[in-house]
Amino acid sequence: LQHPSVDTVDLGDETSFRTMIKWLENQKTRFYTEQDRKALDATTAASWPSALTKYLQDLGAVDSTVQDSDASRERAADWLLTYAIGMEYSDRADKLQKITKGPKQPARP
Repeated sequence: LQHPSVDTVDLGDETSFRTMIKWLENQKTRFYTEQDRKALDATTAASWPSALTKYLQDLGAVDSTVQDSDASRERAADWLLTYAIGMEYSDRADKLQKITKGPKQPARP
C-alpha cells in the first residue's frame, strides 16, 4: 500500500496505530468525505476511539469495538488493511488482471 513509514508502524504504540488508521482513510479507503474525516484525523482527541468505532461500523466491520489492547488494535488493523487492499485492487483491477494473465504461452506437446 506504500505507507510512508511502513518499517516503523508499531501497533503497540497508540500514536503509531492512530496515524496509520488516519493514513489508510486519507490515502487508500477514502470512504468518508473530507469533512467527515475530521474526527478520525484528530488523532490526539479524547473522542478518537469513538470515531474509530464509528468508522469501523460505517465500513461494515463485524467487530467494530476496539479496546485499549495490542490484540484489539491488531484485529482492527488487520481488518482495515484487508479492506484497503481490496479497495486498492478495485481501483486497479483491469491493469492487474492484464499483468497476471500476461501473454499467452504456446501449448506444450
